[in-house]
Amino acid sequence: ARQVMPRMRSIAALILEVVARTRACSVDSSTGLFTEQELYARVADGAERVRELLSRAPAAVEPTVPSPLHLFCVGIVVIRLVNAQAEMGGYSYLERCVAKLAAALADGLPGDILPARAGRADFALLLSSVTGRGACQRAAEEALSRMSSVSLDEEQVPGKAVPVLAAGHALFPQDMQAAELRFSPSDQARELLEKARLAASMAAQRRNG
Repeated sequence: ARQVMPRMRSIAALILEVVARTRACSVDSSTGLFTEQELYARVADGAERVRELLSRAPAAVEPTVPSPLHLFCVGIVVIRLVNAQAEMGGYSYLERCVAKLAAALADGLPGDILPARAGRADFALLLSSVTGRGACQRAAEEALSRMSSVSLDEEQVPGKAVPVLAAGHALFPQDMQAAELRFSPSDQARELLEKARLAASMAAQRRNG
C-alpha cells in the first residue's frame, strides 16, 4: 500500500479518463442521449435474454418458479422528425431542433426506459421489459405529447416548414418472422429497429394523407 499511495493520483486520473472515454462512446454529444450503437447493444442484450428464457420455458412456467411475463418481451419505439432533412434549413438548423426535442424526450422519462438518438432525425426508446404493445403505445404517446409541446419557431428558417413528429413501435419476439428468430442477437437488434422505423414511416404517411 505504501508503494502504491504516491501513484494514487495518477491512477485515479487514468480511471476517470477511461470512464469519460467510455461515456463519450455511448452518448451522443449533441443531445446527451445514448448513441445508436449503444442502443443496438442494449437491444441485443434484451433479445439474448428473451431467447434464453424461451429456450427453458417449460421449466420457467412451473407454478413454483413463475417468470414474470414482461421478461419475455422487448419493445422499441421510434420517433421521427418528418420533413426534417438538413436541406430544409441546413445542418445546424436540424441539430438545434433535435437538441430541443431530445431534452423534452428525456425529461421525466422513467428510469427503465432508455432514450437514444437513432439517426439524424430519429429518436428511439428502448423498453427492455414490457408485457405487450400497450406499454409501447403509452410510451410513444407520452413522448409525443412532451415533444410536441416544444416550440421550434425560434429555430425556423424563413420559408421552411417546421418538422412534425410521428412514432411507431415494434416488439421482440412478437414482430419477428420465423427466419429472423434464428438471427444473431445483434442482427435481431437491427431488424427490430428497422421494423419500428417502418412503423413510424407508415404513421407519418397516414398523417400526411
